[in-house]
Amino acid sequence: MYDWKRSATALGVVLLLSACASGGGGGGSAPSVTDELGTFAPQDVDEKVPEYLRRNQFTLIRQEGPPTMLYETDWRPRAVFADEATQGITQVESRVIVRGRERMGATAGGRMFTMNFMTESRVRVGEGDWQALPASDEFQDWARGLSRQLRVELETLRSR
Repeated sequence: MYDWKRSATALGVVLLLSACASGGGGGGSAPSVTDELGTFAPQDVDEKVPEYLRRNQFTLIRQEGPPTMLYETDWRPRAVFADEATQGITQVESRVIVRGRERMGATAGGRMFTMNFMTESRVRVGEGDWQALPASDEFQDWARGLSRQLRVELETLRSR
C-alpha cells in the first residue's frame, strides 16, 4: 500500500530545502543571526552575560575568560514561529554564543573587548532529524531582540 502521508512529508522537505537553497527560505541564508554588541570591559561582560542568559532560560555550558571571552549555551526548545510552521517545521531549538575579542590598545580604564552575540537555530521538519535551515524573518526579529536587550544592559553597566 502506498504511504501518502510519508510521501507528502518527504515532498515537503524536498520543496523546503529547494526553496532554502534558492534563497526563498525565509529571509536569511544562515541558520544563525549575529549582532555586534559593542566594546566593554571584561568585568562588565562577566557580571552581565551569564545572568542575562539564565534569565532568558538558556543554560550556560561553556565559559572562558580573557584573553578571549566565550559564553556558549546548550540548545533549548522554543516555540515554532508562524513563518517556520508554514515551512513544515514542527520543532525548534535555539542556543546563544557570545564571543569577545580584545581590542588592541588598552584604554585608561584597562582592557576592552568587542563582543558579538550569535543566536543559532536548528529545526525538525515532521519527524526528521535536526537540521540547520536559513533563519526565518520571525527568528531574526526574536534573535535581534535578545541581542539588543543585552546590549542595553551592558551599556547601562558601562555608564555607571
